[in-house]
Amino acid sequence: MEIIPYQLSTTKELITPRSGLICLAELLDKIDLQTKIDEVGRVLKSNNAIKHSKYVLSYILALHAGADNLSDLSILTSDKALMKLLGYTRTPKPSAFGKWLKKNGKSLLLDELHSYLVGLSLGNCKKVTLDIDATYILSFNENALYGYIGKGYMPMIGTIAETSQIIAIDFRQGDVPPSKNNHEFIKACMYNLPKDIELSGVRIDAAGYQHEIIDWLIDKKIEFAIRAKMHNSLREQILDIDTWQDNKIKIVHAMGDSKHSFELVIQRELIDKGQMEIGICDESSQSLSCGRYMYRAIATNSNKNNDDLVKWYNQRADDSENRIKDLKLDFSANKMPCKDFKANALYINICALAYNIFQVLKACFT
Repeated sequence: MEIIPYQLSTTKELITPRSGLICLAELLDKIDLQTKIDEVGRVLKSNNAIKHSKYVLSYILALHAGADNLSDLSILTSDKALMKLLGYTRTPKPSAFGKWLKKNGKSLLLDELHSYLVGLSLGNCKKVTLDIDATYILSFNENALYGYIGKGYMPMIGTIAETSQIIAIDFRQGDVPPSKNNHEFIKACMYNLPKDIELSGVRIDAAGYQHEIIDWLIDKKIEFAIRAKMHNSLREQILDIDTWQDNKIKIVHAMGDSKHSFELVIQRELIDKGQMEIGICDESSQSLSCGRYMYRAIATNSNKNNDDLVKWYNQRADDSENRIKDLKLDFSANKMPCKDFKANALYINICALAYNIFQVLKACFT
C-alpha cells in the first residue's frame, strides 16, 4: 500500500466547519429573501439599527447550523470565518432577538413569505393538495394554557403535499380544540397559495369532520378525504351493512345539518379475540369495535376506488404529520422561547421559514 506523504502544520487562516451554509446563503441571496422580508417589515415596528431581515436571516442560518434555541445564535458569531464569508459584521444578541419578537409578534405578516417559498418549489405544478393538522407543543410559560395533553400550545399547521412545505400556521393556545375554526383556516391556506395555483385536494383527520367544511369543499369542487367520527346514525348504518365482499365498502351518508350528501369508505379490520368489544363508543370516536371487527370510515367526494382512496388518505401521515415532526425536531419549533403569545407566534413562523427554505434547497439539488 502506497503511503501518501503529508505534513501537519498550524495556520492562522480563518477556517470554518460550516462551509455548507454558504450554499444556503447563496440561495437566500439568489431568491432575494432579504428584500422580501424588509418589504414585509415596513409595517412592523422597529427603532433598531438592525433590519428585520438580519434578525430573521440570522436565525434561519443558525437553525440550519443546528441551533436549538435563541442562545445558539452564538453559533454564527463565534465562527469568524463564517461571518466573514457571509459578509456579517454582527448578528442580534439572544436578548435583543427576544425583545424584537415581542415587539413584532404578528405572525400573519409572514404568510406571504411562506407563499413565495412554496411557489419557488412548485415549478410547473399548478394543482396542490392541502393537509391540515394540529400539533401539541409543551410549554411551561406562565401564559401558556392547559389543554387535554398538558400545558402548552396547539398550533394548526397547513402543509402542501407536493412540496412538503408549510403554507400557513394558526398559532393557538393549548386549550383550543383541534376542531375549532378549521373551515376558516382552510380558506386562509387557499388564499395564501401562490397566484394561479389551484387547491385541488384536502385531507384532514377527524377534527375536520364538520358539515360546513364538507359542504364548502363540495361546493368548491375540491376533492377531500376526511376521517369520519362515529356518530349514532353512522354506527347504525355501518352495523346494518350485510353486503361485505372485502374489507372496504362505499356508502352514501349525510350529516343532520349538511346541504349535501357524500360518500363514506368504510374499512373493517379483523381484531384479536381478546380485543373483542361490543359496539359502544362516544360521538367523537373515530372507530367502532363490534364482534370480530373494528370499523373506521373516510368521508369523501373522490372518484378514486376504495383502495386508492384509503392509500391517498393514509399518505397524509408522511405528507403532513412527519413534516410537522421535521419542523419541530429539526428546526426547533418544539419549544417556545417567550412568555408573550404573539412573540411565540412569530417565532414558530420563522422556524417554518427556515424549514421551507430547506425544502427549496433540496429542490435545487434534485
